[in-house]
Amino acid sequence: MKEFWCALKICFLVYLQIDCHGQNFQVIGSDLTNVSHPLRHVAILNNSTIVAVGGYGWGTGSIIKSTDYGESWSKTEVLRNLFQVTFVNDSLGYAVGEGATIMKTTDAGENWMYQNTSIISPAFQLKTVAFANNDTGFVGTANGPGFAYLYTYNGGETWMNVEEEGSVYGRARIQVVNDSTVYSLGYGHGAPLYRSNNLGQFWEEVSFPEDVGAPRDMYFFDRDTGIAIIREFDANCGSNFYFLRTNDAGVNWYSQYYNCTFVQELCFPSRTVGFALGLANTTLDVHNLWWTVDGGENWDTFEYSFNDGSGGLALSISCVDSDTCYMPANNGSIIKMTNPLEGTVSAVPPLNLGSFNIHPNPTSSYLTLTGSALLPGSELKVYNVAGQQVYSEVLPYAHETHTLDARRFGPAGLYLLHLNTPGHTPVVKKVVVQE
Repeated sequence: MKEFWCALKICFLVYLQIDCHGQNFQVIGSDLTNVSHPLRHVAILNNSTIVAVGGYGWGTGSIIKSTDYGESWSKTEVLRNLFQVTFVNDSLGYAVGEGATIMKTTDAGENWMYQNTSIISPAFQLKTVAFANNDTGFVGTANGPGFAYLYTYNGGETWMNVEEEGSVYGRARIQVVNDSTVYSLGYGHGAPLYRSNNLGQFWEEVSFPEDVGAPRDMYFFDRDTGIAIIREFDANCGSNFYFLRTNDAGVNWYSQYYNCTFVQELCFPSRTVGFALGLANTTLDVHNLWWTVDGGENWDTFEYSFNDGSGGLALSISCVDSDTCYMPANNGSIIKMTNPLEGTVSAVPPLNLGSFNIHPNPTSSYLTLTGSALLPGSELKVYNVAGQQVYSEVLPYAHETHTLDARRFGPAGLYLLHLNTPGHTPVVKKVVVQE
């Protein structure tokens, strides 16, 4: 059954401006999406078209769609709670969920068809889905009897189970990197990472460092370069997390460690800009979002709030580009974030950095930096919008003011200036260079 729901934007689209940051947040409320159950995943077909899926645990679910940036939504009710949705192109998409459910659309989510998954038990939850092309796709599973990892080479007309039990897992994420390479990550303590170099015909395990902890997510930019999120149990605060990074297809890994924190759901709208969900306190309505502008070499966080009294919690994040992202939540709402690369961001753990200002901004020549943050060892780095570093400098002694020639950054345009001082909170500020 398909229904169309339209409500006045002024009533249900709550606009939030976070103090001290340039990021903008809109809460697209459950009155507008017309669902009260969790929305677990979002796929973005183009700038204006969004498809979200979710449902009640071991209950019914729904697929909602907007073609006007989230101002109005259509809803398709489905039999099962859905976990993930993906689109091969602007028309062809798949959604997976509980009860071994796989659904397919060929008209951009207007209509959905159930596919035959009788090869496995309906007790399986289908957690992840990825397609390499119109025909070749993979589905990762959880919580069923025995082993299951599904694949198809004919667009889902026939789904098959990997014959060798335990040869590949994909509960955390499956990612098609190029025409031949697929990565697949298990979930939980000691879960392995797998790679196929021939679109799933054969899988090989990619070794993590010894005693790696519990993998939660991963993202690969190409066959060689990728990032994984790892959870480590901590008796004092519950969890420590770290980012593992490889530049040689998993032969070597190096890590960035953050104690007593939380990270999940990587999303990279570009090679350099990425986001991940962080700690959240729904009682205090304080939520953290991780971000990077150098391809995951360095990570910072900033805070945001729902500010609507709903106690909502973001469950995943998907981005149109580096400027616009959508985060479906556990209360049927969707948070739309715009302008995320603006403002001061706090590192983990947060420490007081002191004041730091830039003027004039915009500028056509020189920038003057002022504030108590300009300490010995402070490192200044400037990146263009493509994420390329165009300037760097380490301050040898304390400054009350410091001058930069912005013409050295490159042509007129937008740049991001990073100030990193050892033992203090990093700061990122936007700089506009004019002709």
